[in-house]
Amino acid sequence: MMGNRLVIKSGFSLMALIVFSGCPFQTSEVTEVDRPDPPVVGSCALPSNPGTFLSRSPARVFLPDPIGSTGKKISPFDSNLDQWSQEVEIKDLNGSGVLSGVYTTVGNGLSCGGDLFTFSENEFVYHFENESFQEVMTYHLGSSYRKFLNQLGYLQPGGSILMIAHCILGDNAYFSRNFLGNGEIFDYVCFGDSPSLPNAHYSDDGQVVIHELQHATTVAHYSNSQYFNQFRYDEAGALNEAISDFMAMGYTEPWIHPDLDSRFFSHWALGTFTLGINSSRGSHRCPRYSAGFPECKHYASGASGFSADRSEVSFSYPDGLGWPFADLYGTRSLKDLFEIHRGKEQIHNNSSVMTGAFWDAYEALKQHHSQARSFELMSAAILEAVKHLPKPTSFNLSPIRFIGFVDSLLTWAPLTGMTSTDIDLLKSVFEQRGLFNYPELPKGWLALGPGSLKMPGIQIIDHPVDLRVLFSQSGRNPRVVKQSIDTGLNGVANPGEVIAVWFDLKNISSFTAGGLQVRVHSPTPDVEIMNAGFNYGAISSSVAETIYSKVNGTSIVTALKSTDTHLNIETDNTYFKTQNFFNKNLDTSIIVRISDHAQSQEVLLDLEVTPSNGPTEMIQVPLEIYE
Repeated sequence: MMGNRLVIKSGFSLMALIVFSGCPFQTSEVTEVDRPDPPVVGSCALPSNPGTFLSRSPARVFLPDPIGSTGKKISPFDSNLDQWSQEVEIKDLNGSGVLSGVYTTVGNGLSCGGDLFTFSENEFVYHFENESFQEVMTYHLGSSYRKFLNQLGYLQPGGSILMIAHCILGDNAYFSRNFLGNGEIFDYVCFGDSPSLPNAHYSDDGQVVIHELQHATTVAHYSNSQYFNQFRYDEAGALNEAISDFMAMGYTEPWIHPDLDSRFFSHWALGTFTLGINSSRGSHRCPRYSAGFPECKHYASGASGFSADRSEVSFSYPDGLGWPFADLYGTRSLKDLFEIHRGKEQIHNNSSVMTGAFWDAYEALKQHHSQARSFELMSAAILEAVKHLPKPTSFNLSPIRFIGFVDSLLTWAPLTGMTSTDIDLLKSVFEQRGLFNYPELPKGWLALGPGSLKMPGIQIIDHPVDLRVLFSQSGRNPRVVKQSIDTGLNGVANPGEVIAVWFDLKNISSFTAGGLQVRVHSPTPDVEIMNAGFNYGAISSSVAETIYSKVNGTSIVTALKSTDTHLNIETDNTYFKTQNFFNKNLDTSIIVRISDHAQSQEVLLDLEVTPSNGPTEMIQVPLEIYE
């Protein structure tokens, strides 16, 4: 997940609603310890006379979490979670007596405001109930993972990164990049605690710890000055989540109990922290509610992998975008899911296609390499590909797409030690997922959909109360909305109004259009494109971009139809019918201001639409202004 002042660009977080080295960590068998916690001395500051301490120390942690290591259905309500922890030796400390070392430095947001640190005389063995347990957990997993990256030759960012346990944050974890006034970059990772669920600490899920650290690594490899994600719902954001999920799952796979499915991400935090809901993600070929899960034998690339009658969904590109992995609503009807699920463009849902492709490639490499070597090769290939991805320009503010990333990975994989046989295996995997050697949209695929009743091809929100609420929720300034209910209730554009606009693009091809860059040009000052405080993709007062996740092709529309009214999905090959909750937030809208002096007229907005899997098309959309 993401967030900065506009809540999108400086950080990447774990949840939508609300990674392996040549050898595993050396640990002893799981044995209980019955000894008092070591005293905490100077817990929020270094002692004045710290003495001499070692660069390694005994400690106790979960590997990777209470469920993952045991295969048991353990609850955060368990009164004795200590029994599931393991003794380890934490390494690469800097000898100061606190949890600071070569690769990570751990702060405590609960007691120390994120500053310092649990201090110990060369022993970091704590009971679970002690808040220092989470600090040790954060250090051990974080330091070990970054050491793996260093040995792989891909440690970024350099130095010791700050990780804050017990971050004052409800039910989430995130990475944040901040550009300081002197031009320096300050990165940190934050792990919250649940305010409503006792013993629910995100630091206690090793996959969560690695997931967030990987965000820092991905962003640092991409650029020191430009953001990876540019829009709330661009494919860069979904790719970012997929890389973090895959790296966390692959790195911790040797610790996952054999009774568990290692293709799941976060058995602990996403699996148990929300009562009654398992929102874990995964790398399977179909979601948990799809027929035949987890084998997903019905899987097929394209629309043939979908059926409303048989409840079949395939995580292929681009048709699999927008279908959540988890059975969030307790239903096995795709119709119910389509009608309820609002996050059809949300990056954590779209990420499943790439996470699964990465995992399939990783499994394919195991045909010729060990598990450890396969993960090293896949990790290096992913990180090398990130380095070479295109950077934003004023002509393309969000240039990263899944297909482009796969091209980059295949191009640069030889530098990472992959053989031609390895690369051929990857090509086969990515082709099966619809990401390589894919069918392209034909020229002339774009038309204009019906839009709203009052404005063909377009829908606007001009209601002042609704807009102010949406602006406030998304970090925009609600005070710019000046219109009264006299004009704000009519659902059309009037002089002086600030409005949110969406375009009902229609795809007349049989193939679904994925990752659409929608570039909007206003030919008149009477329709002013508002700045980056309101539009993530603002370029000028007359030009802005946004991203639409996909527009259905005619084939998947047919596959999702049924003669049974209880199963038939009311979707179509237009944007509004592909994403039926498109207008419930502003993340895909274009915010414009109508001039106070505008006269009644029809303004033809020029749209340039570029999908990831087809040619750019131009179309004009009429916006009616009424005095």
